[in-house]
Amino acid sequence: MGTLLASLHEEHKARQERLKKAAFKAVTIIPIPIATEPAPEPTPTPPPEPRKCSTTFDATVLETCQFYNVRPRDVFSNRHAPEFVKCRHIMAYILYDITSFTNPQIGKKMNRDPTSILHAINKIKSNLETLQPDITEIERRIALHKNK
Repeated sequence: MGTLLASLHEEHKARQERLKKAAFKAVTIIPIPIATEPAPEPTPTPPPEPRKCSTTFDATVLETCQFYNVRPRDVFSNRHAPEFVKCRHIMAYILYDITSFTNPQIGKKMNRDPTSILHAINKIKSNLETLQPDITEIERRIALHKNK
């Protein structure tokens, strides 16, 4: 039994030594040879193509999230940060306003209950005077997607 434990201990020590060497090798700086001839100029990458949206819903999500500088996955998540809630409410209102979607259809696409969509629409309607410039700008951006 003692020799079995001793051999396991030796294997363990050998494995630990290999791991140490691999870790040291990973963090060791390898000198980069300096080229005597100038490096070729990197070819400039073209700017990314504007994302094409196939539906009004996609365009609304894209433009609303870009306007408020939030990620769509944050808007569709269950997070309650004020910037996500505001974007989510504006998105629901715009979808209600410019499309023929019903509240259950909007709710299904936004992973929300239809009553939550109704609440969002009513909340935006009650603050429409202060939010109208944002809504107008987002709707203008969505209209640009339709023209492409």
